[in-house]
Amino acid sequence: DQALSEYYSSSIATYRESFLASTSENTLIHIMNQLDKELEFSSLPMFIDGKAHVEISIAGVSEELVKLSISLFMDYLDTNSIKYTKLK
Repeated sequence: DQALSEYYSSSIATYRESFLASTSENTLIHIMNQLDKELEFSSLPMFIDGKAHVEISIAGVSEELVKLSISLFMDYLDTNSIKYTKLK
């Protein structure tokens, strides 16, 4: 932690949103490929009760860009009746 705080500035605030979707990571690849390269993106595939799930996290300096990117996923999930939970 000390090395990170000394060498990297923490003055740049980032905005982050995350969610857990009841689907496989592969289902969302086409959306992942559309994301702006300035965003920090991560996906964590997992199995819960034997079923595929994926946790998606998007962060960036622009809150508007993060929200726009999250809405791409939400729209797809809603349209395809895939359950998801927003995380804090």
